[in-house]
Amino acid sequence: MNYTVAMAVKDYMAWFKIHRKSYERTLCAIKAHILPDIGHILVDQITALDIRKWHEALVFKPKRSRAKNNPLQTLELGHDEEALRKRKATANRILNILKAVLNKAFYDGKVTKHDEWNNVRPFRKVDAPRSEYLEIHEIKPLINAAPKDLAILIQGALHTGCRYGELAKMTVKDFNLNTRQLFVKPSKNGKSRYVILSNEAALFFQNICASQKPHDLIFTQRNGSPWSRSVYQRPLKHAVEQAGIHKHITFHTLRHTYASQLAMGGVSLQIIARQLGHYDTRITEKHYAHLSPNYMADIIRNNTPSLGIQSL
Repeated sequence: MNYTVAMAVKDYMAWFKIHRKSYERTLCAIKAHILPDIGHILVDQITALDIRKWHEALVFKPKRSRAKNNPLQTLELGHDEEALRKRKATANRILNILKAVLNKAFYDGKVTKHDEWNNVRPFRKVDAPRSEYLEIHEIKPLINAAPKDLAILIQGALHTGCRYGELAKMTVKDFNLNTRQLFVKPSKNGKSRYVILSNEAALFFQNICASQKPHDLIFTQRNGSPWSRSVYQRPLKHAVEQAGIHKHITFHTLRHTYASQLAMGGVSLQIIARQLGHYDTRITEKHYAHLSPNYMADIIRNNTPSLGIQSL
């Protein structure tokens, strides 16, 4: 059967659109890195060596600009150790997409083997835990330096740990003042959740929701339009510079700040995972366990039973 990688991609993405999230982002990665390089190869004839060479070449592939006026522009790659780690991590994510595409082709009976791509291993030890977060003393200067609409959005992220996309589609009826909880619609992992709000956070949401109708968006731009993808990046970068913060701050840093402050305050990793919407504590432990050593030590010392052994 003349079944190519491109045909497998088409079948996979038809399924993906119904059953998974992040369709546009996944399709963009496929169009940029999979179809142009190996889309023409027959799946039954692809070898582990083909995939390994392609995977390794991704590390040195020029980075494309996201600028709308020149989407084909390429950017110079960094050559330091951290830049290389990031490129390897990106190559691993694209490899995982390819494996998912080819595995579905195998399970659908379109091809007769699957060991070739399963024998290709990702780069090791390249997914470094996130380390950047805002200190408490850096929060007010950032909020004061940001335009009012962005400042409100920043506060929403710092009070909840919610992702940008989750906040952007949040409506007034998602906030429950009586229970001091916030309903978060299904997003990245396809699951909804409730975020428990602190007293300060509940007061913040009470104030910004006071004059709005139940189906109104809680967070909008100053002209009343919804927050769309990436429109916050430039004003956020400018606010960080104006606030004198010498760190690489993205919107996701705000989510990381929320979780980091909880971990350092002694909140259990299981509770943090539920607040963030993680399936389990593995991701939470990877990024935040090192921030709560005193809490973990107290739990162990207070709950380890006595063995009844006298000191010698």
